[in-house]
Amino acid sequence: MEDPRDEYTIIDNIVPESYQNILLEEIEKLPWYWYPSASGEVERDPNDKNVVDTPQMQHVFCDESGVVSQYMNLIHPMIWFLEKELNLKVAALGRIKANLLMPGQSHLDNYNLPHIDSPNENSISMVYYVDDSDGDTRLFHKTVNEGIEGLLPIASVAPKKGRALIFKSNRFHASTPPVKYKRRLVLNYVMEV
Repeated sequence: MEDPRDEYTIIDNIVPESYQNILLEEIEKLPWYWYPSASGEVERDPNDKNVVDTPQMQHVFCDESGVVSQYMNLIHPMIWFLEKELNLKVAALGRIKANLLMPGQSHLDNYNLPHIDSPNENSISMVYYVDDSDGDTRLFHKTVNEGIEGLLPIASVAPKKGRALIFKSNRFHASTPPVKYKRRLVLNYVMEV
């Protein structure tokens, strides 16, 4: 396995199918909260014509202040599967949330504002795809220290139920709104290792 602290790692079926099904069933029932931007308030490259800024629904499980959702126990085991799969130890949790994007006024070349999850060099992010969809996750060649202008894509990872994408949290990346599916449903973990 590649070390996620380098470029990125994709793990299909990171959890057993039975747990994948439980996650899908239970996450669909969560209380969701509307956010005006899928990427938050971030700097934008004015020359990138593929960028859109779509709203999304979110459910935050934990943030820097600690656990904020009564449903944390549902998604916490995913961290143990990640530790076992990559033979690493998660030292601290930064943020865990569920993101729900719905189709909008975009096309397959569009993506939401590129952003980082954390500037911390020791943090990794994991995007877990709860269900099949379109709306790839785009990874770019730069990290936060290199600035946002002139980003070049290095990967476009399709949402596939049970798939995990792991990368350094300081790498620029972007979600993509779905076009053919009714939703794009993911869990987003930011962890210090």
